[in-house]
Order: sequence, then C-alpha cells, then structure tokens
Amino acid sequence: MVNRNLVALSAAGTLLSLGHMVDHVIRDDLRWSSTELLVFMIVGLVLYGAIGVSLYLYAKSKVGPRFWTFFAFAGVLFGWAGHFSPFTEQPPSFILRAYN
Repeated sequence: MVNRNLVALSAAGTLLSLGHMVDHVIRDDLRWSSTELLVFMIVGLVLYGAIGVSLYLYAKSKVGPRFWTFFAFAGVLFGWAGHFSPFTEQPPSFILRAYN
C-alpha cells in the first residue's frame, strides 16, 4: 500500500529541488556552453530520474522505508557537499551576496 505522506514529502522535496535549480539560473550562475551547465543538467537528469524510478519502485512495493532512509541521507549529504562543506565554491554567504 502506498503511503501518501511519503509521496507528498517526495513531491515537496522535488519541488524544492526544482526551486534550487531555478535559483542557480536566476543568479546567472550558469553560462551557456559551459562545463558547469553540462554538469548541472546531467546531475538534474540523474536526480529527477532517480526520484521517478524510486517512486515507481515504491508503488510496485519493490523498495521500502530502508531504501528511502538511504535515499534521503544521500540527498542531505549531496546538499551539504554542495553548499556547506569546507570544499564548496558557493557557501551560503556567496549565495546571499548574489542577491544584493
């Protein structure tokens, strides 16, 4: 049986992720015909493809709570590496300055 709360959380997370991608575009962070744009598009396709396949497998009862725990942890780790780790090029202060 499909848990509607899990599907709603997945949909909300997907919408927030799309908003994050739009934020990169609004800040003019990506230039046409650049390596960053290519990587950004590939990561987006992989991410949204993984979410879609995961929801399909969940609807078919092939994956369960343990899978979603690892999936969510991987997403948090990816977000941390992208904006909060000491190795990032775009910490929150950089992002806030882009809107000034």
